Amino acid sequence: MNSGPARRELSIALQSDEDLAGYAALAPRIEELGFSAISVYADLMYPSPLLPLLVAAQSTRRIRLGPACLNPYLLHPVEIASQLHALDAASGGRAYLGLARGAWLDAVGVAQERPVRRLREAVEVVRHLFAGNGEAYRGEIFRLEPGTRLARPPVRRDVDLV
Repeated sequence: MNSGPARRELSIALQSDEDLAGYAALAPRIEELGFSAISVYADLMYPSPLLPLLVAAQSTRRIRLGPACLNPYLLHPVEIASQLHALDAASGGRAYLGLARGAWLDAVGVAQERPVRRLREAVEVVRHLFAGNGEAYRGEIFRLEPGTRLARPPVRRDVDLV
């Protein structure tokens, strides 16, 4: 955790259901306007935010990029880490992770038990995988066997979390 002054960012959030060419055109314009970050919503029943974020990564140079927000009820933290790893690699280390318990999951029969514990462990698993040490992780909800690593080394050894 950073104990210094909070970094202030002006960010914009986009929905994930637009034409990909639109993100390719819009992302550099958002960057030119001085925004610090682009989030793409990970709303239930909408396309994954990963593809629009990857398109934005290819058409920008400095702006930070991340989902708003993935949840550890529908995505296992290993999959969350893999998606963040892909975005971080495509953006040259500009990815951040938005993580939340999720909303409207009862509409698809997903119970949201122990949300604080689940979120905490999801962050721990993602950070564990980015650190690349390959040691076992034993949480109350999630576990990783020894030797579990991302397929390719991450760009960074830690995760920006918002």
